Amino acid sequence: MVRRDPRTCGLARSRWRLADILEQGLGLDLTTPQSLGRLLAQLGISYKRGRDYIHSPDPDYDAKLEAVHSARQAAQDDPDHQVLLYLDEMTLYRQPLARRSQRSNTPIRLLGALDAVTGVVHSRRPDKITLPTLVRFCTDLVTAYPGRTITVVLDN
Repeated sequence: MVRRDPRTCGLARSRWRLADILEQGLGLDLTTPQSLGRLLAQLGISYKRGRDYIHSPDPDYDAKLEAVHSARQAAQDDPDHQVLLYLDEMTLYRQPLARRSQRSNTPIRLLGALDAVTGVVHSRRPDKITLPTLVRFCTDLVTAYPGRTITVVLDN
């Protein structure tokens, strides 16, 4: 319940308070916010400051999702002529923890594409992910699927 938005429980607030949780009547034999706080701590549920999130709904989301479904169906129905690839990139840091050593925190960049039908993964590990790097990667994908129509789904 504490992972839900309080507004879904009829409260006119965006963050939970211990008193709010107690009022929800969860069948717990707790009467004070302090006792609930101790229980949550034992369960490993802790307070975190609320964060702002940017939500920018894409007005074309449904149409794009339908296009992805259609492309996937086409790739499944005719794998000799159609390919659907999910492409993404990421940066991984050698020292992910907040407490870092004196050594440099070298980033590792990855660029990959997953074939939605076969599960084959194509990848590169470039120093930087730039437009020329992306073009070279796409050229590699065209080479890997000669004579096929390739549909690429990019994040964002």
